[in-house]
Amino acid sequence: MVRLLLVRHGHSAQNFIVNKYFNGKVPPTEEEMNNFVDENGLEPNPTLSPQGEAQAKALAEYFKVPFERIKKEGNKILLLSSFMQRAYKTLLPLAKAISQDIYIHDECHEVNTSGPPYPGMIKMAKLMAANGKSIINQSAKELHELEPRLNTTKYCKNQTGPIVKDFHPGIQQYECYYPDDENWKFGMPQNALQIFANRAAKLQAWLQSDEIQNQYGKNDLIVIASHGAILSILSHMCLLGRNIWKFNPNLKNASTSLFNITADRVELGFYNNEHHLLRSSNPMIDIDLSSRLISGGNKMHVMFLRHGESTQNILTGKYLDYKTVPTNDAILKMMSEGGDNPNPELSTNGRQQVSEFTSYYLNSFKTIIDDKNRKVKFCSTVLKRGWESILTLAKRCNSDVYIRPDLHEITGHGKPGPGVIEWAKLWAIDNKDRLYQTGEELHAVEPILNTSKYCNLHSPILTNGSLHYPIKIEDVYDPKTFGIQEPFWNVFIKRCENVLAWLQSKELQNEMNSNSTGGGLVVLSSHGGFLSVMSNNVILGRDWWRPTSTLINLNNTATCIFEVTENYCELVSYGNEYHKDGLDMANVLVKGIPSANEASGGGAVAKL
Repeated sequence: MVRLLLVRHGHSAQNFIVNKYFNGKVPPTEEEMNNFVDENGLEPNPTLSPQGEAQAKALAEYFKVPFERIKKEGNKILLLSSFMQRAYKTLLPLAKAISQDIYIHDECHEVNTSGPPYPGMIKMAKLMAANGKSIINQSAKELHELEPRLNTTKYCKNQTGPIVKDFHPGIQQYECYYPDDENWKFGMPQNALQIFANRAAKLQAWLQSDEIQNQYGKNDLIVIASHGAILSILSHMCLLGRNIWKFNPNLKNASTSLFNITADRVELGFYNNEHHLLRSSNPMIDIDLSSRLISGGNKMHVMFLRHGESTQNILTGKYLDYKTVPTNDAILKMMSEGGDNPNPELSTNGRQQVSEFTSYYLNSFKTIIDDKNRKVKFCSTVLKRGWESILTLAKRCNSDVYIRPDLHEITGHGKPGPGVIEWAKLWAIDNKDRLYQTGEELHAVEPILNTSKYCNLHSPILTNGSLHYPIKIEDVYDPKTFGIQEPFWNVFIKRCENVLAWLQSKELQNEMNSNSTGGGLVVLSSHGGFLSVMSNNVILGRDWWRPTSTLINLNNTATCIFEVTENYCELVSYGNEYHKDGLDMANVLVKGIPSANEASGGGAVAKL
């Protein structure tokens, strides 16, 4: 297995000019188009803008320490880039900071040179082609002479002529997009999309090849600096293997995405992450966090929030290492310390995580509600650690928290792994795995919890009080593979599908999109297993994905954002932890690297 970090290039000079003349809604006028051309808008290989240079510097400052720690532990880092200068210049400050070369790979360049599809882009592409601006004739040798830190010999097939002879083999550049017609279909035609998907598939095949898998191990890191469109195609169509995906290059400039790749499997770590930019003090980097939660237009957005660390998380971490079966004495001791509680609360650390989350996001939520006049709806699992995680934020926003009976965890006792089944059997004795709380009783505990809309008021919120009804607790997990057994999996998937059906229902869509200013935001506070399955299997359509002890990878208080309409879902971001000031990025990138305080011989975790 190898870790793959994808980096979209920083803001480019062309991004600046495009944003100036193309508003994404109507084509530019003839005068605007002429001004666009005069300002070098047709440059096929633009450099970084001043904002992009600041982003590249922030990337280097943020990742320098974790990358050096990864190398210090004896692990390898391979830096790769597109030959286009906005890509390699984004990675160059980091490469210099850790004293490494950047290898130019000739399959990493953009799918075109005219930006995302919207009105006027086809006209621009035709102008580029007519003026011979759609081809870059730079050779590998010339590029290396321009910047000696760029290694252009290993992964560039053409050493004498242009690195890439034809950006779009078999298709004209301006045929990459649907025409500017009355239907306003500013997407990519299937034939063009397939051409670029084939190139992305070559990259995936190379990453999963024996050459790479044998040369790089699970604690090694490959970094690819490239472009929004090709990285989006690589991520969605190839690495995630989404059955249905509409071309939508939504990766932000200088954002990062992490994947774990083996010869036959790909796992998503995080997607569209901007932690390094949001933490930068550079005035050139000014990000409106509310726009990352909800974009323009009338599409509803959904935020998944995994609850903060619970007292049960501490116990499972203490007694279950997910590698060996604990002794009966250890399990009994865990039970005596509270391991038989079906409804644990947040730990002290979990409350601190929630406090940081609330403080970080509060102003953005108020901006969405007050300034942007959008609706926000808070929803939660019936379990205490879920609703405790959004309670304060909802109160500060003068909102209720709607309890739904279908957002609870796979089971009530953590990730599948050695010892979990033994624990579960003990846990089920005398019905200790049951939660008989009614909607009326829960509302009495905390009046802000709205239990009248979706819950049973006078009978247990959960059917039969069970977290895993109608399956017996001992039939949930496979004792050999530590995965979920098929009968329970089918029941669980059905529950997830019901939640998605509710999110896509006309009733909720109309409720959240009723304001003339655009779509609203639904926040679902739930559990790692539930949200991982919802994200991977149900929303992203990865039918083969199954949770195991190592694949439920959403950390406590991590968030995911999706755009959800009545008939389609789009991934905006995944597994992000923007609110965490002391995030140990080396350990996030490569599991098994000592935490920052261990690496430094004690003391506080280094703030990045």
